[in-house]
Amino acid sequence: MTPSHPSPHSKASKAIDNAANALDTALGILKTLSDFTADVPYLNIVTGIVKSLIDIREAVKSNKERASVLFDKIGTITETIAAGLLGLDSTQRAVAVDALKGDLEKYNSVLVDATHILEEWTSHSIIERVFKHGDFNGIADNLERKIESFRDAFSVARLTALSQGQHMTNTMLAMLVDTDTRTKMEKWLKHVDVGVSYQDASNKKHPETGKWLLENSLEFKEWIYAPSSFLWLYGMSGSGKTVLSAMIIDKIRNIGVSYAFFYFDINHPEQQRVNNLLCSLVHQLSIQVFCPALSKLWETCQKGEFLPSNTDLLRILEDFCVHEEIYLLVDALDECSEQNMLLGVLASILKANLPNMHLVVTSRTEVTHFEIAKEAVLLSLEDSVHSDIELYVRDQLSKMGGYISKTKDTIRQELLEKGDGMFRLVALQLEALQKEWQY
Repeated sequence: MTPSHPSPHSKASKAIDNAANALDTALGILKTLSDFTADVPYLNIVTGIVKSLIDIREAVKSNKERASVLFDKIGTITETIAAGLLGLDSTQRAVAVDALKGDLEKYNSVLVDATHILEEWTSHSIIERVFKHGDFNGIADNLERKIESFRDAFSVARLTALSQGQHMTNTMLAMLVDTDTRTKMEKWLKHVDVGVSYQDASNKKHPETGKWLLENSLEFKEWIYAPSSFLWLYGMSGSGKTVLSAMIIDKIRNIGVSYAFFYFDINHPEQQRVNNLLCSLVHQLSIQVFCPALSKLWETCQKGEFLPSNTDLLRILEDFCVHEEIYLLVDALDECSEQNMLLGVLASILKANLPNMHLVVTSRTEVTHFEIAKEAVLLSLEDSVHSDIELYVRDQLSKMGGYISKTKDTIRQELLEKGDGMFRLVALQLEALQKEWQY
């Protein structure tokens, strides 16, 4: 008698049943812990997300089997942490959750993205969206890997250890290189410290701005999770691209990935050269990821006697991607003094077609005519920046009194009209108004 084999339909049904069981079980345990989770914001958010995913699961029409595997993964990892917490007494539970705060916040961030992606990309009978750098399966694979990476963080063994005050820290592989050698390698790379540029941009951001990109843009979600992704943000001078780049850095840091960034700056000669860009990116990544090829290159260059070439540095960047996913941000391409060389470097990165490489760049609108822009998902700031500026203007005017308080609507309208999409210009005008009001 020939043994029967399950049909593709039955396999799909089993996958969906498993997803249902995992999510429902996780939610059931979280409800059992509701008295505790109500006072823990990040656990409360997880509960809300699981409820949303159960609703989305019922509405899934396309990519049903693949989506169900993802539902199952989320349910299983969430169940792991919920069950682990349930096994602790109230005192141990509080200690463990406090120590897990950073991991839980990162988990929340990934779950929010997963919810958005599943809701938007699996609720139609036919996916109409044309993916530039991957399809739903590729994005789902990446989401699944990121969710799976939390398994060890939320394991029963770790929860138990944390509840007993044994704060186990993950020693970065990069620290295998001794401190003396690392100091010498830093001098050898002569990296530019772009942290100041990031901090300056970060200080100018407003809490309500940028949500159109970070929370609502499918193009941005695709950049984070699609393999080998390339996103290009563009807009006029002063439209807030650099501030937005600082927000992007915060976002990718919050999901717990390896990243590096560079700010080209026309006011700082050292931040206009391509070699400085590559040295800075390599240096930042070397702190986060252990890369044997970098140590070998240092030895090849006579332990720092000779400077690495752009070709060598590009090869190291590619090697970083062999070990794990890498996110790169390069701000203000138009402020680089070596445009052709920069375009060649970007082309080389894209030509390598590395699944683990995610690149986002910003520039003024006119720079997007270069051939390489055809390889990117292009996203204009023109429409969205106006709403960001209006939010910023309303907030700043609300803090001012005197004669300004009586004519806020008129002032707001004039600022928006004269600003014409230039965040920087509006900010300067508001600063002048602030000084005038104070005196």
